[in-house]
Amino acid sequence: MTETKNSDSRIDDSKAFEVLCSLEPSPSRALIGAFMLVLLAGFLFYIGFGDTSTHLASRVAIPALGIASLYSAFRIYSVSQDKILLTRDALRTRDGTLVANVGNIERVETGLLAMKPSNGFLVVLKEPMRRAWYPGLWWRFGKRIGIGGITSKHGGKVMAGAIASLMNSD
Repeated sequence: MTETKNSDSRIDDSKAFEVLCSLEPSPSRALIGAFMLVLLAGFLFYIGFGDTSTHLASRVAIPALGIASLYSAFRIYSVSQDKILLTRDALRTRDGTLVANVGNIERVETGLLAMKPSNGFLVVLKEPMRRAWYPGLWWRFGKRIGIGGITSKHGGKVMAGAIASLMNSD
């Protein structure tokens, strides 16, 4: 009889981890975004190392911005291999990083005037969380989470709707 209860509890636990919706980056958007940042880095290196008549601060700052652009391109490419998963309890990435708990979500904003990523939406939390940035996929700053960027517009709308309907069902 205890075996039946244990198997029932496993079924309930598996429902908690059931993926309701997923949002993944578009490979072509990720490639274009990374390429543009590498191109920007090339221009910054060309300007920074090519023009010796500028001040020393410019000759240091401009290549430093080029290095930051290369780092951003690398991050966009590495994040493009991940995806966001919505379960009944949480919004997580495929590698297990917690984006937000569903119980902590106050509202979802998809309007034109919302400060949200391109092709994405904004999630407003009840309690703030630690800052995080996965370029092109999601960012979190205090009580706001922006999801989208290199994702498809349709996928963002579906994910936003799934989060809103999950919040309303509670």
